Amino acid sequence: MAILDILGKIGFDWQVAVANLVNFLIIFFILKRYAFKPIARVIKERQDKVNEGLDNTKRAETNLMQAEQEKEQIVMQARQEANEVVASAKDQADALLASKTVEAGKEHDRLIEEGKKKAQKEFDRMEREVRAQAAGLIVSSVEKILNEDLDEKQDKKLQEKAVAMMRE
Repeated sequence: MAILDILGKIGFDWQVAVANLVNFLIIFFILKRYAFKPIARVIKERQDKVNEGLDNTKRAETNLMQAEQEKEQIVMQARQEANEVVASAKDQADALLASKTVEAGKEHDRLIEEGKKKAQKEFDRMEREVRAQAAGLIVSSVEKILNEDLDEKQDKKLQEKAVAMMRE
């Protein structure tokens, strides 16, 4: 027991050390059961919540990136559809313009043809009038040359012959 004597001389009491050890073990057991386990459980719950929050954040970021990509696709699709609508409207406008141009050309041709027909009718009417007047003048000239008055029947007959000769 030499070690105990040496330790005793420097002020070490083994009974106090054993009592301190027993007190330490009791306090450790109490703390472990009533403090460390609940504290560890609370820390684990908080750690789980933090991990869940991080997972939610990652999912939210992923969802946000997917939403951004979908938005870009929708915008591109909308632009493409808008371009198609504009192109279709332009094609329709061009077709309508071509159709109206053709219609206007036909109407122009019809009006010119109608004008030509009216002009021809007017020309024919004026030609008949001129021939009738010319026939009358010829008859008058013949009467003067012959110095005879023609009766109405002879006058008419002479005018018809003059008109017939002018047509030839």
